[in-house]
Amino acid sequence: MELPDGDRAAARLRAQLLQELAPEREAGAPAYLFGEPRLERFLQGNDGSVQDAAAHFRRMLEWRSEAGMAHKRGAVVGKPWRPENVPGFPEMLRNMAADVGSHTLDGHLIWAQCDGLARLDRLMEIPDADLFDTMSLMCELRQEHLDGLSERRGQLAKVVQIRDLSGLSVSALVRDRAIMGRMQKILKLVNLAYPENMHKLVLVNLPAGFGLLWAALQPLLNARIRKKFCFLGKDTYIAELATIAGTGGLEAWLRARHAARGGKACVGGSGAVAVLEVPAGTAEFACHRVDAGQTVAWSFRVGSGGSSGFRFS
Repeated sequence: MELPDGDRAAARLRAQLLQELAPEREAGAPAYLFGEPRLERFLQGNDGSVQDAAAHFRRMLEWRSEAGMAHKRGAVVGKPWRPENVPGFPEMLRNMAADVGSHTLDGHLIWAQCDGLARLDRLMEIPDADLFDTMSLMCELRQEHLDGLSERRGQLAKVVQIRDLSGLSVSALVRDRAIMGRMQKILKLVNLAYPENMHKLVLVNLPAGFGLLWAALQPLLNARIRKKFCFLGKDTYIAELATIAGTGGLEAWLRARHAARGGKACVGGSGAVAVLEVPAGTAEFACHRVDAGQTVAWSFRVGSGGSSGFRFS
């Protein structure tokens, strides 16, 4: 496989890194860790420095040994990328208000999350050991999925994160040392063991006081990662999101948004009929796929007591 397309310089760096890690391979480190997509991620994460990438790789191996990942990954290895294939992840995902089942047209995984609708109280009830076991297994399965996509497509597959911050209380979040501490640990784990998995991180509906949260997060992110953040405009984020993540990104965002509010996602197609409730004083969104030769119609009804809404068919 060539990563990126026909780049001989990148191929030479991967070969040099593989050679630099020969002692670790001979010592019995698992062969799947030395695939070209994984080597490329460590190189990109260290600005192309073979020596820095090798040192980073060795720290990753130390963590895997300490965490017992060779044994733990048996619970997910070889399984398709689905939340139910990671013990404890479906419930965690619901409490995170996230949807993780779509891909962009160019092969990146879409992770859409509505942070302002997340059940942080329930997430904080999960013991640290259980939380990090689930997160590490999720990362392990996601890494295997992304590396497989990369092998098949001949280009590095990553994650496009869509984070909707509407309703998020920034001041309460930043003041909560337990939550911020967990966020810091998760970021450290991902950067150490699964580098260069993020393609873009798209932020929409920035709440008041977001600058306070950004100031708290920036020290945890290097300059390369900070450049991947996209801050979308208040009045233009729908069009901007469609440009960055395609219709799949819009649909994933809506599924996460509607599911977190206890409703059925208003994402239809192939003749489906969907009803969208819009409470007074609020704005809501829906999308509907139209096949060739089809038409789409919509109607709305205004009433009280939950009887109002839009119907799409």
